[in-house]
Amino acid sequence: MKRLGSFLSLLIIISLAACGNGDEIAPDEQEALDQVIDDIDALSIEPGTTLPNEVDGFDVTYDDDDDIVSESGEIDYGYYDASMEPEITVMLGDIEETLSITLSEPEPLSISRTVDFRNRADEYLLDDTSVDIRYNVEHTVPYISLSDAIDLLDGGEKDGAIDADSMDIDQNGDVWTLTVETESEPEAEDEEPVGEDRTFTLEFDASANEAHVNKFDFFNAFSQSTQTDFGQDLEVKDFSVEYADGATFAFDDYNLNLFNHDDELYIPFQIANKFLSGQMYDMHYISDEIIGYDGYSYERSQSAIRNSSRSDETMHPLRQQYTYDYMTFVFDHFYGLKDDQGVDTYYDVFEEDDFFEDGNRHYINIFEQIYALDDMHTSMSVNGMYTESDLPQLSLNILGDRARTFQNNLTAVDQQGLCANAVSSRTLDDESTAIINIPGFDENTGDEFGEALETLDDSVEDIVADLSCNTGGVMGGMIQVLGYMTDEPVDLYSLNAGDGATSNTTYTSDVDARDDINWHVRTSGVTYSAGNIMAQVVSDMDLGTLIGEQSAGGAASIQTVALPNGAIIVISSPSLSANANYESIEFGVPVDEEIPLSDFSDDEILKEAIQ
Repeated sequence: MKRLGSFLSLLIIISLAACGNGDEIAPDEQEALDQVIDDIDALSIEPGTTLPNEVDGFDVTYDDDDDIVSESGEIDYGYYDASMEPEITVMLGDIEETLSITLSEPEPLSISRTVDFRNRADEYLLDDTSVDIRYNVEHTVPYISLSDAIDLLDGGEKDGAIDADSMDIDQNGDVWTLTVETESEPEAEDEEPVGEDRTFTLEFDASANEAHVNKFDFFNAFSQSTQTDFGQDLEVKDFSVEYADGATFAFDDYNLNLFNHDDELYIPFQIANKFLSGQMYDMHYISDEIIGYDGYSYERSQSAIRNSSRSDETMHPLRQQYTYDYMTFVFDHFYGLKDDQGVDTYYDVFEEDDFFEDGNRHYINIFEQIYALDDMHTSMSVNGMYTESDLPQLSLNILGDRARTFQNNLTAVDQQGLCANAVSSRTLDDESTAIINIPGFDENTGDEFGEALETLDDSVEDIVADLSCNTGGVMGGMIQVLGYMTDEPVDLYSLNAGDGATSNTTYTSDVDARDDINWHVRTSGVTYSAGNIMAQVVSDMDLGTLIGEQSAGGAASIQTVALPNGAIIVISSPSLSANANYESIEFGVPVDEEIPLSDFSDDEILKEAIQ
């Protein structure tokens, strides 16, 4: 799958300044010229090599258009291809002779520079700092050492994105093992611990060029908490899990490499970010600098990416190759809908040639391939650094059937006035039925729902929690709403597409449940993600009647992915919500009483459905 062309046409002009004057060529001048050619021909030329700059009393100086050789003859090239055969023209006055030379492949990670890091996240606080980045080929695949990556993510004097103190790192030759042990803790001093003590390991093997986790949940085991408490008024009362056999990542299959360099493990920067930054934080390498963002602030990174010095440059083919390989690696191992889509490897899905277009066409091609996956949780959100253009406008003609149906349903629901901007309530003319519209979930939704309940008259007996236009949001907000519907513990079931593990998390809420109410939940072909999950919990726990149309689905949590070309995409993560039988609810939850979408605004039909 390698696609390496001839990237360089090189002309090095070597001029010898003779000590004497005159137009005739003296024998000693010709001998000096011949000696320079012989000396250069005998050299093994690589970055750091110095070409002859003085021969038999003649000074030799150098110049070239590609900045590979300095005036004094020092060689430095940040790219390499075995097919390159640069020509050197050796000149002395009117004498010139041309020879082809062979450039030696640079030693791995021989190119190094210091890159600044700036944190732009609000939920995770890290010190701004700088870090050493190494390359085999400059401006293509950046590498960071394991220790530097962990130190950067630990945040310095601030809280950080990860808890590095929880990690134990052991090296045995070319194998580095990271171990994280988590201890079960009670929610209160007089309560039993929640869950069990667990051990998570990640092993990097530089000789085998692969990594292995004993549990896919390793990637969640060391994340720091967000600054915002998205689970206010909630307690985790129990957690149980059935683990599978973990996962192995064979980097050779994706043209990716680990290096043991001076007894330090060096990892491709984007792999280090994917494996070590936790699930809601990213460190994004954009050549000029590294920026840090969280899952709530990634769109603010656009300005830094747009202002990159690379915006008017052509992307190196090796970086195009790396983008293709890394994006395929992520979808093969971290994409939650791979099995649903029946894919063995996304090398069979993504069009390779599209990644080797230049300029904005490169990004448009990826944009179109992302939306062709027909997954509303997967999108391209931020354009990359090798273009000055914005992302293209999303149009129906590039969407798949599922996404197009969703958009049509959204238009229909909005036209009926069911898409509110905030939680709102109204009582029907029978004065015993009320509708509380919940357009989405955030950390405040639970409080807003409680306030809406308090505005209703005591005559209300039936309440419809209307999720008709609810496209999801923060899971904690959804669980807070469920707390008003039941005082029983709420079970959320999930399965991990990364290794097949299943788990059940039990929550309780501090709010007072309204058990005097007959509850109903209305869903539509727009009800998605956290709205879809709420419908499944109501069905599993028999908390009320589901009415309307089957929800649109959406089982996965989302995860941002920072691509090597500077773009940021969002994907369905491996963490999938399920029903009580651990079956994915990706394609929606059936209703108990069906109401056609065209009749959603008819209150009489709604009242008939809930009787």
